[in-house]
Amino acid sequence: MANSRSSLINQFSPLQVGSVTELIESLSASSPISWAMQMIDENPDAHALPIERDGMIIGVLESRLIKELNESTWKKFWQRDLDAYIKTSAIVLDAFEHIESVLPNLMKENEESGVNYFVVYYRRSYMGVVGLNRLIDQANLLRKQDMDRARDVQQALLSRPRLKDRRIDCRFFIRMAHEVGGDFYQEFAFDENRFLLACFDVSGKNLAASLTTTGIGAFFSALKYFGASESYRSTDLTPRMNAYLRDLIPTDTFIAAVLFYIDFAQKTVKIQNMGYSPVYAFVPGGPKVTCKVLKPNLAPLGIELDQSDKTSEYTLPIVSDLRIFTYSDGFTDLENSDQIMYGDERAKDFILAHHADSDAHFMPAFEKEIDRWRDKASQKDDITMMSLRFQDC
Repeated sequence: MANSRSSLINQFSPLQVGSVTELIESLSASSPISWAMQMIDENPDAHALPIERDGMIIGVLESRLIKELNESTWKKFWQRDLDAYIKTSAIVLDAFEHIESVLPNLMKENEESGVNYFVVYYRRSYMGVVGLNRLIDQANLLRKQDMDRARDVQQALLSRPRLKDRRIDCRFFIRMAHEVGGDFYQEFAFDENRFLLACFDVSGKNLAASLTTTGIGAFFSALKYFGASESYRSTDLTPRMNAYLRDLIPTDTFIAAVLFYIDFAQKTVKIQNMGYSPVYAFVPGGPKVTCKVLKPNLAPLGIELDQSDKTSEYTLPIVSDLRIFTYSDGFTDLENSDQIMYGDERAKDFILAHHADSDAHFMPAFEKEIDRWRDKASQKDDITMMSLRFQDC
């Protein structure tokens, strides 16, 4: 019997109602309460008994109620049959139905009628009973598994082999607010002298945002395997990337980004700030270091670019010890326990105070700072920091 039940349950995927259905025999509505009590004793894991009349299931009797009746001597003798305690529902489930699709109606039924358990049929025959809470638990488990898989995909994208060029020391820090998120970074080599470094911040949260980051990663994978023509190895690539993303993402989604097109042959780095946080560039020259703050100069990706915007960029000369920093707005929006945001001024002060730190010490100092400010408060948005140093130039 156990093997046949296991064989029946194994026919269903974890997404289907049948996978979590309790297989339990029905009881006649004319049966005395003592029989119901005996069935519960014989099936201690059962949460409800299906009740039938004239060969048809008419409702369920909750085990909790049966146990209460067992403890009440007065009720045990006053109402001997089961009719007074049956809960009926107009909703009958098919074992092959998907849990996510039936939950909204079941929750509405529970709210309106107080029904907690529902009858399940398999190929038009009675199969068993399933509880609303069991379905909710299974749906939550499936969502968590989906989030875990999405996190693994996103982490794989972020863990791709890094650029190896002695002239570039680029370091990224990223901390997601949830299992997955919308912050993303990318490194790409067009050839031995031309590179693209980029940070992205997708509007929205969680799984939807992470799907968009996967689309961004797919763009660069295609670029790697199919190649980029000579005309698309600098800022001319941006409109092409934007057209691809506009075709891919919903119209209400946009992607803040900052793109660094590095050209060692021309000894320049061209920067396009597309709705991202300010970029801080520390340019050495003589005894002083000049700090340049490069604010957004383009609309975010996913929004149609004006013709005049397609060539809008900042250009910096590449020299040894040129340092560049940028971060996502999750840093400035980070709240402490008093719900006070870190803010732009504190972010600026942190960069100014630490821009001369060694590459090995800057990121630990940044992580320590966000932990100090957040303390025990929850992190609501993803946080990214990029540190870039040019050397041996």
